[in-house]
Amino acid sequence: MSLQIFGPRCPISAQVCAPARTRRVTTAPAWLACAGSLFACAAPPEPSRNLDAARAELALRAEDEQVAEAFARVPRGATARVLPPLEECVQPAQRGYWLLRAVAHSPDTRAALREWRATAAEARSAGVPNAVSVQVTDHEFGGEDKLVEAVFMFDVLGHLGVGPKRAERARASAAEALAYGALERAVWDVCQRVERARVRLAAARAREAAFLALAAEARGDLDRVAILERHGRIGEAESTAARAALADVERRVSEARSTVAVAVAELAVAAGVPSGDEALAAVDPAALDAGVSAASALPEAPPPPADWDTHPLLLERRLAFAVSEAEVRRVAASAWPSIGFGPHFARVDEVRIGGMLQLGLPFPASWRGRLEAALERREAAIDAYENALLTLEARNREGTARAAEASARLLGPTRTLVSATTDGWRASRASVRAGRGTWAHWIEALGRRSGSVALALDESEAFALAGLDIVDARGPAVRGTASLGGSTQGGQP
Repeated sequence: MSLQIFGPRCPISAQVCAPARTRRVTTAPAWLACAGSLFACAAPPEPSRNLDAARAELALRAEDEQVAEAFARVPRGATARVLPPLEECVQPAQRGYWLLRAVAHSPDTRAALREWRATAAEARSAGVPNAVSVQVTDHEFGGEDKLVEAVFMFDVLGHLGVGPKRAERARASAAEALAYGALERAVWDVCQRVERARVRLAAARAREAAFLALAAEARGDLDRVAILERHGRIGEAESTAARAALADVERRVSEARSTVAVAVAELAVAAGVPSGDEALAAVDPAALDAGVSAASALPEAPPPPADWDTHPLLLERRLAFAVSEAEVRRVAASAWPSIGFGPHFARVDEVRIGGMLQLGLPFPASWRGRLEAALERREAAIDAYENALLTLEARNREGTARAAEASARLLGPTRTLVSATTDGWRASRASVRAGRGTWAHWIEALGRRSGSVALALDESEAFALAGLDIVDARGPAVRGTASLGGSTQGGQP
């Protein structure tokens, strides 16, 4: 409600005191007190959280109580298509454990949830009639003229719920639906991100274990090198070359550990948990095997067009088009005239009651340009939907091709190469231990083995990641989505 109190000689404000010659002037402080009380009612509440406590709250994120509290704020409809049953989200070795924490604590999910709740709150204030205008006029403040007039003006179209206010409510409702669609897409995206992070961490730990095992084998053989060198049965150059071959394997171990550290940080950020959380140690190489098995079970053919439309990205683009359409209607409704109507009170010696009508006619130039802009943005929303569909189809083809190639490599040349280098390394070790082989052959066999020891793991990781990309492109309607990434219990798929 807006309030204006004025007279022809001087306006009434908080800094002006009227003469006390008549009783009528005592109403001015009452009006000002009323207006001040209305503003006081809008005082913002104090924040419920303190920035200084953020570090302490972060440390508690991994606690089950904190996860359950944060997850309870996310609508069930946004998680129904991506989360397995809650009993499969209990142990860190389970796939659902990380998905649940990503939904509860991922930065993208939390931001989308806050935006949806803010948009929903704004929608509750949309389409409300304009403020009641109150105008009080004292024709001669403190003088001999006793005429005082008061006019109350109400927004007629707003109270009837038609015209601009109706269009405003429709746009706010569409914006709320879009914010919810953005929340669904954020939940989908963070879950896919966590799936990829789990696969990468499992593959990194598998590579670290493979290089550690190879280094242990080589280190055991080098004990004989030291003995032979002391007895003069092997030259310094050959012993130095053997140690250099072991150093190369140890360097690969160090590189693998660095990759593990990066993968741990990636999963921690994706899931929204502290990087020192002990649960991160439960993601072991078994998760990679489960991911490969799940990717192998994906259907080769893409889903029908009806299933494509259930993809969170396409749903969000459809809702964005609905918002742009509602915006066009809102701008078009701004061409309506505004109508104000209310009672008019006049008092000299007695009160007289009448009425007042107020019309506002907008200039066409005030809305035509905005309408053209809204039409262009509506066309842009259609373009965005087409581009999203094109992108998903391209990513599906790309993921399918990558999965096929990774599978072919894993079952073909990679298997042959790994088998040959493994046999060569075993034969070389047996020969030098029996005293019949040369250390030069041992060094050569170790180099070939160190170059191929992680090849099968690389292909398995590429195959599992390609399967996740296929699921990401096809959406929740793809069969087998619920088991992608594997559901492991106690390290067993």
